[in-house]
Amino acid sequence: MTIKFSALTSCFVALLMFTISSGAAATETQRFLFIGDLPHSTEQRDRLSDVTIPAIRVDDFPFLVHYGDLKSGSVPCTETLITESYTQLMGIWGKTAETNQLPTVFYTPGDNEWTDCDRRFIGDETGGPMSELKALDVLRRIFFSEPIQVPSTWNYERQSLYPEIAIWRYGRIEFATVHMMGANNGRLEILMDDVGVALAHVDARDEENRTWLNRIFARASHFRNPADAVIITTQLDATDPDELRCLRRFQSSIVQARSFFQTARIARVRLHGALLH
Repeated sequence: MTIKFSALTSCFVALLMFTISSGAAATETQRFLFIGDLPHSTEQRDRLSDVTIPAIRVDDFPFLVHYGDLKSGSVPCTETLITESYTQLMGIWGKTAETNQLPTVFYTPGDNEWTDCDRRFIGDETGGPMSELKALDVLRRIFFSEPIQVPSTWNYERQSLYPEIAIWRYGRIEFATVHMMGANNGRLEILMDDVGVALAHVDARDEENRTWLNRIFARASHFRNPADAVIITTQLDATDPDELRCLRRFQSSIVQARSFFQTARIARVRLHGALLH
């Protein structure tokens, strides 16, 4: 497998192209987009609308993945702002004339849009801090209350209680979004919620992350339809030792991952928030 990586219009958007060949099979190229850590300002939001999105629309991509932090951590987590972000992100493509169906946009949350919402430095004049658990409820209601349109051939699944955790297959690549991010995955700086309740929520989410990570590699390794690659997308920065502390809770998944990657013999690429092997 050959992986080609290039930026598209800005450092915040990555175009990934996989060229896959196996034995006598014909070479196959698969292209898709990752975007994240934006927009963090009015200037970035305008550039996304005026420059980046038009550049995306002129090409033919099957889907886009946003790996979180779609706002600055210093900006209040108002329902209005989250709704505007949802509308902009999900409106990247217009409906196609042939199918009347939107190309798919996948999203996994970052810490800026919920765990950071209770920070004291967020100004009261623009909304002020709010409970991080309330912010997560708002985020899920806006982004995940409706099922997304995904072709049935992609074998898309998402967790019912944690709909941001999802799996799908495109071509010969298994994709997933997993809800992990900074602050030890939400265990630090709980300022406006009952700490015990908030930590219980984190533990429950980690349990589902663990279950679905195991499921991802089970699907990718299935003898009847094995994947050539696995791409797991999360806001967690895999280059930051402090953020990697939460991965100690996923030893069984790490064992499965090592087994799969040793068998697959394919390259590894890191994109902030996205692990590509």
